[in-house]
Amino acid sequence: MDWETYYPRGGHDDWETETASYSPDKFYTKSTDGKGHSETIYLKIHPTLARLMAEIIQSREIPEYRTAQDLIRDAVVHRIHYLRSRLAEKKVTVLKRIEAIQNLLAHEEMMAQYQEVIERASAVVRQLLQDPVPGARDEARRIIRDLYGEIAGITDSPYWREKYLSRLAAEFGPLLEEEEE
Repeated sequence: MDWETYYPRGGHDDWETETASYSPDKFYTKSTDGKGHSETIYLKIHPTLARLMAEIIQSREIPEYRTAQDLIRDAVVHRIHYLRSRLAEKKVTVLKRIEAIQNLLAHEEMMAQYQEVIERASAVVRQLLQDPVPGARDEARRIIRDLYGEIAGITDSPYWREKYLSRLAAEFGPLLEEEEE
């Protein structure tokens, strides 16, 4: 339900069902909008309900209810407000679910990006292992151990942690086990 359907181009909500000024304690008995427009609706109601309404009106304890129509208009406005707020809550719930799914997917995508990091680190380490300059092997070992330590610190995704640690161990196991020179 889109309020613009009922009040296009910035129309006014005479019954305040959409505004912060709505109050469940207020009586909404107007039969016309701000321009004097109204609609006529005919309905049948249960006889017991009609008697209860008549008792309330005849008691004059609620001066705003001069007729059954006043009471019905007020009841309809309050019910519409209630239903609209319930529908809005459901929309929020759907939005929260969508957001949770998006967060989950973003996390999985981020974890999958570790693959790229490992591939880049592997390329750097392989290049260092081919470098004849003294200390290159120590640098390669340090990079692999640091990367291994970072991945071992992943606590929220055991699947990804084990996958990447296994890959590093398979590719650079001997280097990880070497003692520093």
